[in-house]
Amino acid sequence: MPVIARSTTPLRLAVMVAALCLLFACSRQPTPMATEPAANGAAATTQVSIPNVSSGAGPAGSQGQGPAPQPGLSPTQGQSGVPAPGPAVPAGAVQPVDIVTADGVTLAGTFYAPAKPNSPALIMLHMLDRQRGDWDTLARTVQAAGYGVLTIDLRGHGASGGDREWLKMVDDTADAYAWLANRPEIDPAHIGVVGASVGANLALNFAAREPAVKTVILLSAGLNFRGLAAEPAMKAYGARPVMLAASAQDRAAAAVMDRLQKLAQGRQSVLLLQNQGHGTNMLGRENGLEEAILKWLQETL
Repeated sequence: MPVIARSTTPLRLAVMVAALCLLFACSRQPTPMATEPAANGAAATTQVSIPNVSSGAGPAGSQGQGPAPQPGLSPTQGQSGVPAPGPAVPAGAVQPVDIVTADGVTLAGTFYAPAKPNSPALIMLHMLDRQRGDWDTLARTVQAAGYGVLTIDLRGHGASGGDREWLKMVDDTADAYAWLANRPEIDPAHIGVVGASVGANLALNFAAREPAVKTVILLSAGLNFRGLAAEPAMKAYGARPVMLAASAQDRAAAAVMDRLQKLAQGRQSVLLLQNQGHGTNMLGRENGLEEAILKWLQETL
């Protein structure tokens, strides 16, 4: 028995040493494999999360702003999607701009920069089958009086993309308003909207849902144009100031002006012209309309 014990002791020791070596080797091998996934995971977090918070490369609606054009939102709808303002435009400059709507349509516009920073401003909306150039003379007159101006081609018109989806144009106006409100040249608390014909209906419908609009000017508004109804919008517009203008021979527009005047709840100015046409066709005729518009802006914007 003692001989057997002596002969088996080295064997047991060898087995134990081998087992310990194996355990030691196994405990050492997984270490680099365990740290590699952790490193990859940390890199993925850096690439996905950090840009959304700090670099502004995240999707629209994140706190940062990426370099690509972002759709505008009305300030009353929250600031997360409002585009970051671009560099200031030289005082008195006139330059073309592109505004990307919430549904990805590019609207062509022209920005008339005011002479001073933090100035009041006006958005101008044109008639059916026309384009923003119809406003150029009035826009330059208003600009010279110290205001900023943004004119746009409605979707499906002029150089703008998209189809003529009239109700979506209210959202487009909100995007244009947000773009203008975020300009460093403009005082966002003093923005008004002027429209002609269907542009007047559009201006009133947008202003009715955007309480920050200070004043509206409606040239030859219609009663209801493809869902852009004037009377409900005037009621919703509340007690803010409104200027109405139409030509007496444009009987439909004159009748609508009379109905809207009766619904107006705040300060109002009503101008009935004689033989002066429709919408922006009333401009540039030495009939006092431009002077009345400037006076109205000085008093209400």
